[in-house]
Amino acid sequence: MNLDEKVYLGREQTLVKHTILKRYLLRLAVIVGNWADTISYIDCFSGPWESKTADHSDTSFGIAVQELKNAKLELQKQGKMARFRCFFLEKEKKPYTQLKQFCDAVSEIEAVAQNNVLEKAVSDILNFCEQGGKTNFSFIFLDPTGWTGIELDVITPLLKRTPGEVLINFMTSFTRRFIETQQPELIPSFDRLYGGPDFREKLSGVAKQDRDDAMVEEYMRRVKAAGGFHFVCYTPVFQPQTNDVHFHLI
Repeated sequence: MNLDEKVYLGREQTLVKHTILKRYLLRLAVIVGNWADTISYIDCFSGPWESKTADHSDTSFGIAVQELKNAKLELQKQGKMARFRCFFLEKEKKPYTQLKQFCDAVSEIEAVAQNNVLEKAVSDILNFCEQGGKTNFSFIFLDPTGWTGIELDVITPLLKRTPGEVLINFMTSFTRRFIETQQPELIPSFDRLYGGPDFREKLSGVAKQDRDDAMVEEYMRRVKAAGGFHFVCYTPVFQPQTNDVHFHLI
């Protein structure tokens, strides 16, 4: 079933993101569930944010739970009994309360919520994954509202988690505005995002029309190295009313 486009009026870029997550996660879970004992889904910036549905079916965590339930049913038809677990992280108190209520009502699969910032929750996430069993595949979703919170030194232990995959929302529009800032208070945050200040050399002299690609490709290169990935790819998602990229999904 497709997502209800009317619910996403004014936030069409979120519709694109959620459609990609919805379609990919089900296929991934069915394929991996044929050989893995457990699939652990980790959402590190869960929200809910701007949800317009009572059942949170227009949120990343709501979509994930539904698609993992669908995958479980499909695998059961094939005689497979994979275990599905979800870990949802949210730093703000008010959305966390809603998130916790949602998780408490989930049946058929495991769903837990934690009120914390990612930097302080990495060890808990890794422990959660390790508790999944002998063959535990992790799918980690990093979807911050800006460029902070996913500093390379913070997420590297998650990138290295195997077997698994990682989906990162690189907030291109925000990064584009501030990446060359001379404001002393912002410079360290970009250094940590890229894992060091030398990324600026890669961007120096790049023409404006090529800047987005250069920013993202350099970030991808560093993510690939930090996580030891064989493959990294991305897709741009545009602003609904302009031809500007809003974010890249990596």
